[in-house]
Parts: sequence; structure tokens; C-alpha cells
Amino acid sequence: MKIIMGRLLFWLLWPLVWVYAPTKLRVRILVVCGDEFLATKSYFGRGYWELPGGGVKKGENPDSAAVRELYEETGIQCTKDAVTLLIPPQIFYESGLKMRYQIFVIKLAIKPQTTMQKHEIAALEWLLLKANDSKVANHVTAALSHND
Repeated sequence: MKIIMGRLLFWLLWPLVWVYAPTKLRVRILVVCGDEFLATKSYFGRGYWELPGGGVKKGENPDSAAVRELYEETGIQCTKDAVTLLIPPQIFYESGLKMRYQIFVIKLAIKPQTTMQKHEIAALEWLLLKANDSKVANHVTAALSHND
């Protein structure tokens, strides 16, 4: 029921998001462990696999925001020194919307335990880096191609 409500809300708010999203910087973080990466599905949206991430708060550095969002959504703790810029701020077309993302990457030797934040995230899963899944958001495809 929560997924249906999130998707309905997405389409109702789509015009507002269409105007606001390109101006607001958001961060995403590609978490790589071996031949897999961590993907999330949000309640709000079209149900595509995305990278953990979210908005940058006023006065917050993007790398700090990526670390904070990773912890908030997955329970994975790291420092901003552990993340590397993968893609500088860029507009991505996601579900007919223009989203301005800055994408970071962190490479882990051991797969950490995750804790899905149920108020934001509908699903959390490790996916293969080389998988060709049409249900991933455009920013995921871009991040995976830059990660090689």
C-alpha cells in the first residue's frame, strides 16, 4: 500500500518537482563491493533501482551529504575521506524529470550489514555491476559506466 501511495504522490507532485528539481543539487553514492553495487528503491517514484542518496542541506558539503544519506538510508557508516567524486554535478533525465546529481563512489573490501530505513526506502539490494537491468535509473547507468 505504501508503494502505491508513493507512486500516486509522485505523479501528483510531478509538475512541482519538474520545476524545482533541476535547481537543487542532490547527491548519490555508488557503493561497490567486489562485483556488486548497492541499489535502493524509493517509495516515491517509478520503482526503478537507484543509488542511495538525497538532498544537500544548506551549508553542507556534497561529500558530507553523500555520507549522511548513505547512513540514513542503509545504515552504512563511513567518513567523507572514504568517498571519491565519480561524476561532478550533472543533469540526469529520470522519469521525465531533470534531476541535478553529483555522484560519489566508495569501494568496500567486505560487504557491510545494511539496515533499510523503511520510511524512505521500499527495497535495498546488492546488484551485479555488469547486469543489464532496464529497471535502473539513468544515473545508475552513468555511474556504472564511469566506475570501470
